[in-house]
Amino acid sequence: MPVYRAGVDLVVLNVAVLDDDGDPVTGLSAEDFTILEDGVPQEVALFASSSNTPLDIALVLDMSGSVAASAPSIKRDAKAFLDALGPSDCVYFVPFQEKVHAGTWSAPDAPALISLVNRIPLRGGTALYDALARGLTNVNRARYPVLPSDQELDDYLQVDGDNCGTPLPPEALGVPGSVRRTAVVLLSDGGDEHSEATYADTLTNAWSNTVPIFSIAVGDALAPMMRSFQENRGLSSTGVRSSRLLRWRRTYSEELQKKLRFLTRMTGGRLVLGKGPATVRDAFDEVVKMLRSSYLVGYNQPLGNVSGGISGLSWHRVDVEIKDQDASLFVRPGYYRDVFDRTSAEKIVRESLELTAAGHHAEAVKQFDLATQLDPGYWPTYLHRARSLLQVGQLEDARDDLLAAVYLRPELGLAHELLADTAFKLGDFKLAWYHIIRAAQDGVDMAPLAQQLMDVSEGPPDLAEQLSAVRIFVDVGPPSVEIDQATLLELLRVLRTEMSVASDISLVSNSANATAALILEAQVVRGRPRKLEGKLVIRGGPSDAVREERLQVDDLDDPVEIASGISKAAREMRMWVQKTYGQ
Repeated sequence: MPVYRAGVDLVVLNVAVLDDDGDPVTGLSAEDFTILEDGVPQEVALFASSSNTPLDIALVLDMSGSVAASAPSIKRDAKAFLDALGPSDCVYFVPFQEKVHAGTWSAPDAPALISLVNRIPLRGGTALYDALARGLTNVNRARYPVLPSDQELDDYLQVDGDNCGTPLPPEALGVPGSVRRTAVVLLSDGGDEHSEATYADTLTNAWSNTVPIFSIAVGDALAPMMRSFQENRGLSSTGVRSSRLLRWRRTYSEELQKKLRFLTRMTGGRLVLGKGPATVRDAFDEVVKMLRSSYLVGYNQPLGNVSGGISGLSWHRVDVEIKDQDASLFVRPGYYRDVFDRTSAEKIVRESLELTAAGHHAEAVKQFDLATQLDPGYWPTYLHRARSLLQVGQLEDARDDLLAAVYLRPELGLAHELLADTAFKLGDFKLAWYHIIRAAQDGVDMAPLAQQLMDVSEGPPDLAEQLSAVRIFVDVGPPSVEIDQATLLELLRVLRTEMSVASDISLVSNSANATAALILEAQVVRGRPRKLEGKLVIRGGPSDAVREERLQVDDLDDPVEIASGISKAAREMRMWVQKTYGQ
């Protein structure tokens, strides 16, 4: 039977254990595990084995046109994966193309679910990061007492299996029968051109979650072989064009693999390469093997041992060992302890959105106030509180919240749109013009408001030039060095702010709308104080590095040094962008 002795502040780890032959190691007990946090041994307070603890699986399935070519048997293989799950397991099915379809909770053998898999055509684009966000957020039913619902209308049936999808008590309470192992199983080529979420958003979501990600890479994420590459494109084996295209494809696949591999490693999962249609089934089988070998292990957080870092997060390394066993372990390398309570703030925001949907905006504002106290750096709080403040006529407070939102996320077109309208109503026409331009640069239709503003205020003389500014998408790449989430996000925030100061450069929130992408790559972190060496890379296409600029920060724990290091590299990059892409 599982061991349930948990306290409230519980660190929960999903641990997959394989022997030297790659087979699951079963039959382990709590006494077989040794856990260390920051080098200090911890007592196992929660233990659940694979034999008596069912699974909640988010099956995040790329059903775009690119997958149709590289994995035509994906539907058959996905159904075989569902068949391999147990009768007590549950599946949260998240199919995605250029949009993410409404998620579906179901028993894995439900006929309606199998029918749904069969009915969705393999076509369209890819919104990978949005789909991962939905899978990660919804699969852990113990994390949120009030589960989010998929709001958008969808042309595909939602299927609810018996006892699947209902909220569960927190794992920390250790209620027998309610503790379940969780995982996200993703099949995709790793590309993304339609998500609202960025790779940085995906890292943040994964870092703050306890759910491991097991990814099956297909299509563009697989390095092409020369012969098959030429045959697929009808290219001459001696052609220069063939060699260049092959190098480009290999570079692109390496970039996609790096992103997927970092996500899986940091969550305690694994990247499996589905090398061709014949082996996608084998890749699914490999994931099933990992799931069958997983244990749920938890311990109570040690008292103290929290240092306030950037953004209020404190990183703690976790090491897990198996006594008297030669085995490979797959487990997340550590966790963040909140100096600010991000999890509770996120929960309150989600619950407050239910109040706003019902029209209870004044009550929602009070809830949002509490969320800002729990975590003042959680930008959705300011955006959603501003919307409620607008509904109750508190325009000045709404303006201040929107300014906070664009400070944290300067590329957020929706916040600029609301801020422009609010500033116009307050009579601050200069501010209104600025945010009309920023929203329009992100693709928001601001023509109606701009026309109203022209009737009372003359626009800036370079309005046309600003509206046609080069559009840059700013994100992070997978770090090639251990660097904590809070530091990485602060680097990204400062970089976005630095790039947004130029009127002839506009930041966009979606890479599909960008002329080029600016990627921050962290390469080396060492010494005390921690020093960063990295680079900023402009990419004109999926993998073509057009320009690189060296980046150095002398003290990653000092916001002033971060701003100084980013500013130097960003200034050089701005000048190059203006010279290269300028009108």
